[in-house]
Amino acid sequence: MQPIPLSELSLKQKKALKTFLPAEYHRALDGKDPWEVSDSHIAAQVILDQNHMPIALALATCRQHIQIAEILALYVAEEHRNQGIGTFLLSEFQKQLHRQSIKWLACVYSTDSESYLHFEKICRKLHWNEGELFLVRSYYMANHFHQPWVAANWLGHRLAGDMSIVPWKKISNLDLEKLDAEYLQGNLSTSISPKTYRQNFEKCNSLALRKGKKIVGWILTQKVDSDTIKYRSLYIEREYRHFGYAITLLAAAIRLQQASKFRSAIVEINVQQADRAWLHFVKKRALPSAYKVERLKRAVCELKAEIV
Repeated sequence: MQPIPLSELSLKQKKALKTFLPAEYHRALDGKDPWEVSDSHIAAQVILDQNHMPIALALATCRQHIQIAEILALYVAEEHRNQGIGTFLLSEFQKQLHRQSIKWLACVYSTDSESYLHFEKICRKLHWNEGELFLVRSYYMANHFHQPWVAANWLGHRLAGDMSIVPWKKISNLDLEKLDAEYLQGNLSTSISPKTYRQNFEKCNSLALRKGKKIVGWILTQKVDSDTIKYRSLYIEREYRHFGYAITLLAAAIRLQQASKFRSAIVEINVQQADRAWLHFVKKRALPSAYKVERLKRAVCELKAEIV
């Protein structure tokens, strides 16, 4: 029962794999990064049963220039669980990635899922670092969100004279190249960098914060479906974080959504990178209006030549 790569699967076998994945990851089965990041590639291993149909999948997107891979899926069909298949597959997958010069393997997973304790057990066996709270994902109905700070005339929404908010779709290629360079130098994480959302940001309410001619912040959103927008990246340069600009950007994006056809929203906050004061604000002023809150951990493993 040795794992095989995606390239050896038939169309029928690939179609079966789609039942293992959320729709947003289906494109990864064709070797395409789900977020259309240009400098990434897809790695995967599959285990087949005696009828040559998939029963387990390990799937990751690899950022070769920073030597890290992010797991998109580690899945074992329910009738084949508790047999050591998940541990075996992940161990073999780690070896494959190490041979591809990947140094780190990471996984973001929900603590609301039924399988997260089993996944953490596998991670301990394979000597992963302990998972830490990474992301808070909250769900809202846009037209039911009536917090006072969203209003355009809220006293906190004051920009300095040389500050302005502009639609992201109007950002020049030169500005984007400068931000790409920051990402490639390691100054911006994948989840924050505009490069991650270059091809699929939502034009309706993605915004940039300018100080003069320089971009010092942004809020980037994505269309999930015809009814839903996901707020993916909210960033303010460190020296400007104490002026309330994150709140101003978020409020402006919410107002634009409320005037659009999109009725629901998903907001993601990276708790490891967000400013403490900003996290406190979200906890007190935004989360109480959510109809669902999901907490996700991130675990990391350093890949070595031999994995026990």
